[in-house]
Amino acid sequence: PSPGWTLGAKRILVVQVDFADDPGGPRDGSVVVTRNAAASVMGNVAQFFVDNSQNQTTIQSAVLPAVLRLPGLKTDYANSTPDALRADALSAAQAYDQANGNTGVYNPANYDFDIINFGPITGGAWQFTGLSVIGGKGMWINGRFDLRTVAHELGHNYGLQHANRLDPAGTDPTVGTPEIGRAHV
Repeated sequence: PSPGWTLGAKRILVVQVDFADDPGGPRDGSVVVTRNAAASVMGNVAQFFVDNSQNQTTIQSAVLPAVLRLPGLKTDYANSTPDALRADALSAAQAYDQANGNTGVYNPANYDFDIINFGPITGGAWQFTGLSVIGGKGMWINGRFDLRTVAHELGHNYGLQHANRLDPAGTDPTVGTPEIGRAHV
């Protein structure tokens, strides 16, 4: 990614969602992730990125004030793709913004990155705790909203791949199979 993608002030929208067949908001293990808990994690993530970028990037996050109920059942998403869940979550966030003054404060289009946080889904395409677009916008947090997972996935959004893709002892330290498009933990 270009320096403009990785340096400077970045805005992140955290969208917390649940499902009619699994209500109560997203969970980290068995604990519900409240708006305050999510904001606290994002404060720690922001400090981590300031410290590790030597003040070259800053993060301002907004956590949507309400847990949004997605139109599909959790069982439906479990048999679908992460893209379908993200599309529904972003659409719900945009509708929330429009229903609450249409100020753009909670419109995902106005943010550099977005995080979709939900209670754990297993099976099929859901064999991850966190998933993100490498060098692009979009992150899914599947049941573990903590500093380690969010900072790791945000690193992928910034363009970083896993270190095990490098061969520092070889003649070309970047030899290896690059991860294309997405990475997960």
